Amino acid sequence: MAERILTTQEQFFALIRLAIDRQSSSSFDGVQICWQPVYDMAKKHALLGICFAGIEKLPEASRPEIGLMLKWIAAAEHIRQDNVRADNRILELVARLRSNGFEPILLKGRGVARLYETPLASNSGFEALGDLRSSGDIDVWIPKHSRREILSYLRSTSNSKYVVYHNAEYPIFNDMSVEVHFTPSWFWNFRSNCQFQSFCEKSACACLSHTMEFDGVQVSVPTLEFNRVFVLQHIYRHLFGEGIGLRQLLDYYFVLSENAEGKDASYSIIKRLGMGKFCAAVMWIMKSVFGIDDEFLLCCPNEMAGQFLLSEVMKAGNFGQYDERDTHNKKSSSLLLRFSHHINRDLRYVHSYPREVLCVPIWKIWHYLWRKQFTVK
Repeated sequence: MAERILTTQEQFFALIRLAIDRQSSSSFDGVQICWQPVYDMAKKHALLGICFAGIEKLPEASRPEIGLMLKWIAAAEHIRQDNVRADNRILELVARLRSNGFEPILLKGRGVARLYETPLASNSGFEALGDLRSSGDIDVWIPKHSRREILSYLRSTSNSKYVVYHNAEYPIFNDMSVEVHFTPSWFWNFRSNCQFQSFCEKSACACLSHTMEFDGVQVSVPTLEFNRVFVLQHIYRHLFGEGIGLRQLLDYYFVLSENAEGKDASYSIIKRLGMGKFCAAVMWIMKSVFGIDDEFLLCCPNEMAGQFLLSEVMKAGNFGQYDERDTHNKKSSSLLLRFSHHINRDLRYVHSYPREVLCVPIWKIWHYLWRKQFTVK
């Protein structure tokens, strides 16, 4: 059989689809794989663990050479250990907040990882695909309480200083960052933000009642109806912030794949929030990259918008950490220079998403002044 040559990106996507059971291992027959560039791309998008799950489904002869394979195994085991530690810290955090009268909702991260239910290879040393999803911070949302009430508690029990519109740091663990949310997220567009905050308030009770078990403890997590909007909005917002990688889009694949019921109502909310075109771009990625079934698509995919979005995602890597176009001003000590850099960066999206991009400068100035009331002197 003649060898088939695929680009590194094509190999990377194929390996992800293999991991999530959207492609068979036989499709790799006759494919010449250059494993080091695939490893580097997986690392760039914080998908080393997920890609390792795909490798485990390949025959021995098709896997990476022993040196790289051992490196990949070590990375996967490190991710598993991080997730065990994250779950333990989540239980500690939830118990701590509940004992002080706050009922938290676990956002993103380990909550979404529980949706990664694709079976692993029969000889895998790991229990679930979600164990191989790279974790970041712990994010919890505390509804039904004011910002000042939450912040007063955080500062009375920790050295919490950093506060932004939607959350505050809660530095109580040495090995895990925690962000406590007053609200799950925000839009740069003021009108969209008001509509989104109203949606969050109306969804809070349902999310509080929707639980998932962590080591015998029931923890509140968002409903599917909420996550269809919120996870998409999280991707949308980070696109205009520092950038977004493929891991967050894979999260959205698993959110959508949970159930198709009620998707039309979710799409109506998404359109009202001004994310209709962006949603169509994401649906193209869901279909073209991950191979999602049509029944789970929220709308018809937009190929042109999707290709542009995918290009941006692949350049940026995980939360924009690898975007070579933006490295020179990201860590500047000058507030004005960072502001100018952010505005110039977002100009690349103004033709596609003017409703949001044109509001960024106004929002950032307003937010700078708004934060002063919460600054620790």
